Amino acid sequence: MIGVIRGRDILAHPIVTIRCFGWRTFFQALFAGQGRTFLSLLQQTSHPQTGASKLPALVDQCVDLEMRAKRVYAAFARAFAAWPAVSQFFDTLARQEQSHAELLSLCRAAAHGGGWISNCSNPWEDYVPCLEQHMDEIEASLSQVGSLDDAFRLLVQIESGEINRVFQGVLTSCNSDFVKRIGAFRKAVKQHVSYIARRLPELDARQMAAARELRMLFLAGH
Repeated sequence: MIGVIRGRDILAHPIVTIRCFGWRTFFQALFAGQGRTFLSLLQQTSHPQTGASKLPALVDQCVDLEMRAKRVYAAFARAFAAWPAVSQFFDTLARQEQSHAELLSLCRAAAHGGGWISNCSNPWEDYVPCLEQHMDEIEASLSQVGSLDDAFRLLVQIESGEINRVFQGVLTSCNSDFVKRIGAFRKAVKQHVSYIARRLPELDARQMAAARELRMLFLAGH
């Protein structure tokens, strides 16, 4: 099984997986082919959201934001193909954003049983429209990116905004033991920001201050 959740994650947490998704999904995950993801298995089964919560729709918007960030980084990876280290850096970021989108989709599916903790939704749910507007502005400025400095500037704008806090807010709001126990959910933002903060100064020493700021914003206390 490929994707952000692997067979070993399911084996390490069989009880919470079964309680959340049932025996059938558990066994399908154990014997899934190499080309399948855990999310694709879940998409075969309908998991309706109950109650009047507006959070599932907001999570869908957050998934879209992660995918938009992925497309920005993928565009940079292609644009700087002549610099292999830079291209690989942006390609890695694109794949990480894909993983974040997948984790949010899994979070939405996992909430079908336990639901959402509504009092945890603020303030992240208020950030979503602002993030969408911010991403509109970033996408509109892509045609003006003429240098690596420009690309790094947009990268810092994306990552120092609220996109990572919104991701963490969704996880906190999901009342699911599966989301709380599987390490991929807890580690996603830390691994993502740590990678950026480490690689940015290696690629351009002038980015040291930006890397330090990202560490202070998201890694303080870790």
